[in-house]
Amino acid sequence: MATTKKTIAAEDKVLAVDQTTKAVKAASKTKAPKAAAEAKPVKKTATKKAATKAAAPKKTAVKKTADKANTSRKKLAKDANDHIQLHFQIRYHTSFGQNLYLTGNHVLLGNGDIANAIPMQYLNEQAWTVSIPWPKSASTVPVQYNYVLVNQDGSVVVDWGSDKHIPFSQTEASDIQLIDTWNHAGYFENAFYTEAFQHVLLKGQQTHHVTKPVKSATHLLKVKSPLLEKGQVICVSGSFDLANHWSTDHLILLNKDAASPYFEISLDLSKEQFPIAYKYGIYDLNTKQLVQFESGDNRVLHQSPTNHQLTIVNDGFTYLPNQSWKGAGVAIPVFSLRTESSFGVGEFSDLMQLVNWAARVGIKMIQLLPVNDTTATNTEKDSYPYAAISAFALHPLYLNLTRLAGTSHAKQLQQLEKERGQLNAHKTVDYAAVIQAKLSFAKKVYKTDEKTLLASPAFLDFFEANKHWLESYAVFCYLRDAYGTVE
Repeated sequence: MATTKKTIAAEDKVLAVDQTTKAVKAASKTKAPKAAAEAKPVKKTATKKAATKAAAPKKTAVKKTADKANTSRKKLAKDANDHIQLHFQIRYHTSFGQNLYLTGNHVLLGNGDIANAIPMQYLNEQAWTVSIPWPKSASTVPVQYNYVLVNQDGSVVVDWGSDKHIPFSQTEASDIQLIDTWNHAGYFENAFYTEAFQHVLLKGQQTHHVTKPVKSATHLLKVKSPLLEKGQVICVSGSFDLANHWSTDHLILLNKDAASPYFEISLDLSKEQFPIAYKYGIYDLNTKQLVQFESGDNRVLHQSPTNHQLTIVNDGFTYLPNQSWKGAGVAIPVFSLRTESSFGVGEFSDLMQLVNWAARVGIKMIQLLPVNDTTATNTEKDSYPYAAISAFALHPLYLNLTRLAGTSHAKQLQQLEKERGQLNAHKTVDYAAVIQAKLSFAKKVYKTDEKTLLASPAFLDFFEANKHWLESYAVFCYLRDAYGTVE
C-alpha cells in the first residue's frame, strides 16, 4: 500500500538494573563525577510497567508449524562434537501472560519464522534468558537475531532493527553471553539510523575512532548514540580499576567503525570486583575533555567472567539528550510540482527543481505524498493518492514523455504539443485527460521498441531484481484492463 506520513513517537527507555542484592544496590547508587561543562540531561523515566505483579508468568506456546525446521535444528546440534555455548539474555519487564522468544536468520533460530522461534525462560522481573549449544560448524556465517514478544492475546511484537549479530569471527571464546536491550520501534533515536540521516543529514557529524584492541577481552560493551557533534565520541567510566574508579582522567574511549551503528569497546575485566557500576559519556577529541556523563541510574554488570567466556553487552542507546537535532522540511504532492515543461501535471523529473530550491533556502527534508500506481477504474476516481494498487509500482501519471520519447520518438511527441499546452494551462490537474494521453503515447513507444526494450540489459536487470512483485502486478493490470474492473 502507499506510504503515508510517518511520525516518530518519542518513548522513554527503562534501565534494567537487577537490585536483588545489597551489593548491587550499593553499586547502582555510586555517583559518577560531574563534568565541568556538563549539560542538563534529559531525564529518562521507566514506562514499561507490569499490569500485575506476579512470579514467573504463565507461558503460552507459539504454534510450531514447521517440524522440518525443528528436526534440522536438533540434528545440527546433535551431530556437532564441539560447540560454542550461547547464552541470550534480554532485559525486558514483562506483564503477566507475556512471553519472549528468540528468532534469527539461521535454522537453529527458526530461520526467521516466528512460528519456530525459540521460547525463552523467565529469569526475574527485568530479564528473560535462553541457552543454546551452537555447533562450531555453524559459526562460519554471520547470524542476525531478534527477540519476539508474544502477548497474552497472541499478538506479536518484534524488537526493532537488524543490527543484533553473533560475532563469531571476533572471538575464539567457547562461551558467549549476549546481554541485550529491547529496541522499541517508537524510540526517538531510531529515526536517526534511517538512510536519510545516516547517509545525508548526519553524515558530516560522524567521527570514526579506533583504539588498540585487547588480546584477552572478557567483555564487549556496545551502545548507540546518534547525535554527537563532529569530533566527539562515547567514553565509559565506572567503579572498576581500568577506569580508576570514576576518574575523569582515565576515561575509556569507545571505538566507532563506519560500517557499524555502535560505539563499542573490548575490556579485560577478569581481575575486577563485581558487580561493576558504569556510565557512558561524551568525550571531545579536540579539547581532550569529558563533555558530560549520561543521565539516569548507573548501569550495572552483575556477573564476573568465567574462563573462555566473552560477555557482550548491548546497552541500546545512551541516556543523552535526543532532541538536539533540528531541521526544516516541506511536504508536497508530486502532482503539484507542475512546471512549464510538464505535461499537465508535476512529474518525477520536476523533483530536481524542488531539490535545488530546498538546498538554496536550507530545507533539509522533502516529504512526498504517495506516488504509487492507483489505476483501478481509469477515471477521475483514481486520482486519490492513498488508493494504491501496488506497494512497489510507481504511477505512470508522473512519467516524463520527453525522456520516454528520446530522439527516436520526438516527432511523435511533437504532435501532442498543443494538448500539452492546454493541459498545463488548467488551474487544476485534469487527471483523466493527462493519464489517457500519457498511457496512449507510452503504448505506442512500447509497440515500436518492444523487442529492443525486452532484450536490453537494463530491463533484464530490472526484471530480475523486481520479479517478486512485477509478475503479479502485470497479471493484475492485464486482467483489470481485460475485464474493466479490479473486482
